[in-house]
Amino acid sequence: IKLAVANRNEIAGANFNLQYYTLNLKEVGNNVSKTSSRYYTAEALFMNADKAAKEAPMQIEIDVRNKYMQLQAAKASMDLGKLNVDKAKESYRLANLSYNAGMVTLADVQTAQVAALQAEQNYSKSILTYKLAILDYEQSMTVGTTRVSF
Repeated sequence: IKLAVANRNEIAGANFNLQYYTLNLKEVGNNVSKTSSRYYTAEALFMNADKAAKEAPMQIEIDVRNKYMQLQAAKASMDLGKLNVDKAKESYRLANLSYNAGMVTLADVQTAQVAALQAEQNYSKSILTYKLAILDYEQSMTVGTTRVSF
């Protein structure tokens, strides 16, 4: 979280906006009455920028924690997928042995084979999801995952 707070561009953007709207409020306050709508608009923009600057570190912490939890969930899903592949392959092997012994039909063997292939596909998908979660987590600690508007 400390690394993310130090590196993320959202904090720089929020601080820039705060400085900009602080100067804008001073400029508007010097040129128009403090009861005018233009001054109230500048004051509201300043308050929003101040709020955003104060909340930016908390939002970054929430984002990093969410990405970490997604990473852990993807890892658990990948581990479960590996177990499912092993179980499906063993079921296929047993169905083959049973077929050779004359105890099951060819359709049962093919069903077990299809289940094993589907388990391998799901495992490959979970590996990809895990790798993408790693990239998202690493990105959340460096440049960030949201767009900053100036």
